[in-house]
Order: sequence, then C-alpha cells, then structure tokens
Amino acid sequence: MIKILSYAIKIAIILAIGYWLIENPGTLTLDWQGYIVSADTPIVALMALVGIGAIAIIYHLYRNLLDWPSRWGIGRGIKKRSRGYEALTKGLIAVAAGDGAMAVKLSAKARKLLDDAPLTMLLSAQAAHLSGDTENARDSFRAMLDQPELAFFGIRGLLTHELRTEGRQDSTGQVNREALRLAREAFRLEPSSPWVVETLFDLEMLAEDYDRGLGLADQMRRVGLIDADTAKQRKAAIYLARSMAAEAKEHLRDARNYAEKAVKLQPSFAPAVTRLAKFHADGGKLRKARNILDRAWAQNPHPELATSWVGLSPCDDAEGKLRWMRRLCAGTTVEDKLALVPVLLENAEWEEARRLLLAALEQNGGVRAMRLLADLELKEASDTVAATAWLDQAGKATPAPTWVSVETGATQSNWTPFSKDTARFDVLAWLVPAPAGTNTISIAPPAQKAIADAASQPPTIDAPYQEVDGKGEKDGASDADEKQADDANGDAAAQPKPAA
Repeated sequence: MIKILSYAIKIAIILAIGYWLIENPGTLTLDWQGYIVSADTPIVALMALVGIGAIAIIYHLYRNLLDWPSRWGIGRGIKKRSRGYEALTKGLIAVAAGDGAMAVKLSAKARKLLDDAPLTMLLSAQAAHLSGDTENARDSFRAMLDQPELAFFGIRGLLTHELRTEGRQDSTGQVNREALRLAREAFRLEPSSPWVVETLFDLEMLAEDYDRGLGLADQMRRVGLIDADTAKQRKAAIYLARSMAAEAKEHLRDARNYAEKAVKLQPSFAPAVTRLAKFHADGGKLRKARNILDRAWAQNPHPELATSWVGLSPCDDAEGKLRWMRRLCAGTTVEDKLALVPVLLENAEWEEARRLLLAALEQNGGVRAMRLLADLELKEASDTVAATAWLDQAGKATPAPTWVSVETGATQSNWTPFSKDTARFDVLAWLVPAPAGTNTISIAPPAQKAIADAASQPPTIDAPYQEVDGKGEKDGASDADEKQADDANGDAAAQPKPAA
C-alpha cells in the first residue's frame, strides 16, 4: 500500500511539473563555442527525462553483467540443495521401510549434495545401522555428538545400537555398563523422553540402583508413560525386589522393612503380602501375619495367599485345618471355593467339595476345578473312568491363571522382579495365558494390575481390575497377647467370618 502511494505521489509531482511548464512557456538557449542551440522548455524537460532513463538502464545492465557469475552460482546451489533434500527425504523413507541398501545409497547422495549437513549425518547413521554396518553406524552416531542439535540423537543411536548388539546384560548376567552410561547421558539431555526414561529405568533396576529406580518411577508418571496407580505398583515392585536382595545378603531387618513398604503401597499384591507374612511369622508375630493375609484376601483372593494362610494354621489335624481354612474362605469368589476344596478332600467332605467345584466351574474355575474334580472322583470312589474324563476336559480347557509377561506372553510359576525371558522389570501379571497360536492374554479375575503401558508389542491386555488403596491397621498386640490368641485359635477358627 505504501509503495503504491509512493508511485502515485511521484507521478503527481511529474504531472505537476509538466503542467507548470506548459502554463509557463519559455525558451532555453545554449551558446557554446559559437554554436547556439535553442529549444522550448517542455522539450528540454522531456529530453532530460529520456537521458536519465537511458543512464539508469545502462547502469542496471552493467550491474547485472557484473553479478551474473554469483547469481548463476546461487541458482545452481539452490538446485543442488533441492536435489539433496529430495535424496534426504527418500533416504529417511527407505529407513522407515527397512530398505538398508537404498538408504545407504541415498544417504551418500544426500551427503554429497548437502555437504554433510546435520540431517545427512543422522541419515547416514541410521542407514549404516539398518544395513548392519556396525563400525560406520557407531562412527556416524559419535560424529553427531559434536553437533549440539544432534547430540541427543547421537546418544540415543549409540544406546539403541549398544542394546541391540550387546543387550541389557553382559555374559555374566550383570547390567551392560556401557548401555547404562549412555542411558544416563541421554536422560541428562532429554529427561522428558518416554523411551529414554523407560530404558534407563530398566537398566538402573538391573544395576540394583533402587533409589534411582524410585525416582524414575515418578518421572515415568510425570511424562505420561504410566498412570498414578501403575506408578504405585511399580514402586511396590521395587521395594519387593529390594527386599529380596536384602534377604539374599542376610539383612533380614532391611528385607522386612522393604516388604512392609511394598505392602503399604499395594496391600493386595500377593508376592509382597506373602513375603511380609513370612517375616512376621518367623519373628513370632503370627497375628500380624494373619491380619495382612486376611486383608489382602478380602481385596484380591490369590492362590499364593491361601498357601501362606495354610502354613500359619495353629492346628495340625485335618479337622482343625478345615476350620482354619473356613475362616479365610468365607467369601463367594472362585478362589474361595478352590482354596477350600483341598482341605475338604482331606476331611472326606465329598458332597460339599463337589458342590463347590461345580459352582467354581460356573465361575470360570476352569482347569483347576476339573483337576480337583478328578482328584475327588479318585478319593471318593476310586472312579478312574470319571477321573480320566475330568482330566481329559482339563487338557482341553483354558489354562489356569499364572504369572505372565504382558510383553511377550511367556509364563512362569512364580513372581520375579525381572521376567525370565526378557529380563524386563515388573512386566509380570497374574493372567490367564493365551492359547497356543494366539497373541491375546485374558485377565484372570481378579488379577494383579497389568502394566500394559510398558508393552510395546502384542499380546493385547484387557483392562485390569482397579486396585483398592488402603493402609493396614496398626497392630499393637504384645507377644503375650499373640500367644494367648494363638492358643484360642482352635475355637475361634470354628466361627466363619462374614463374606468380605
């Protein structure tokens, strides 16, 4: 707008001058060395304008002639860079498509056309890594460390390369120290990167740096990698792993304290509850042991809790054990029924055992109920035909719940801090394993909270049940009170508790 206004003003000035010359005619005479030239004033003004225009055109042509080499070079450079970025784009597409040979070819072309621009370094490193050129990939990633804008990508590339070639653990089962160093450096550069936080967490746990692990669990929640409930579960798993490590070093007091912290965070986490119950029982605090098992069972009935409860029975005879199990298994869940049946079989309570097992089948008791029914047929009437029929059905039924990796679907009989197949921390959940040939895991009702956010590949995890938060009641009973309560347990156990 301003430029148009400027042109309009200039034209107006020229018109005004022309009008003034027309309204005020005159003659301009030039007398030079005997030559006399006369012309009207308007003609002289017109000739002056033409002369000025001619001079301007000649000057412009002269400048263009002088600038032509540099302008030609700039145009050629622009075309070269355009071809370079085209090669760079196609190279990145080749990397994404997994075409290592094409990626290497295009990265060389891009590097030649773009004169080793930062992005070409990234493409070269990725292409070399994809094509299996270990040395060139490592050198390319290291070269990126000198570029501030690419330093993080260089560290991440070196870390990814180290993990893929050497793994998280060395040949002795210890943490890969070089990977740990690179992960810590990557975290220093980008503490909000979910991939970096999760990778560093796994490595810190392998290194048994539990304090860093607790801090990283909070960081994982802050960056949105896990929610608050999963963060509590992860911290509980850290304390439980710490308890196991302390017990292995015979630091029993520390082991018990860490188990208490785990149970405080997750009162129904069966591996933590059973461990703490054992510590209390070994220390003579039987009431505390029973209370935490009782509370955990009310929130989340689990076979491991029932096993620990049986071990705390004050009675050695079959009838006393039955009274003791009725005290725990007074609910209506499938776990209540399946935990009570073995003790019923010891007491020859065939009718009640059969009733509970048939009810358990209707509650998805599945293979466990069928195996117990086979046991019932053998013990009640030595009916091998009926027992075999139940065992045949059990062989075709959905597998029983067990500890399953939410990442790979691999199963194991007991909970461990690290999965046995991938050495990933806290990826085990109490689930029904997927049938052979599928990649879906079913949730075992009720199940421990599955850490589905950590899983980057199938199997698919359905929404787990919601944990119930709460703190255990403070038990101030003295050892004498506990002894007195233990003596009375034979009678008290006969009174079933209300269903939770």
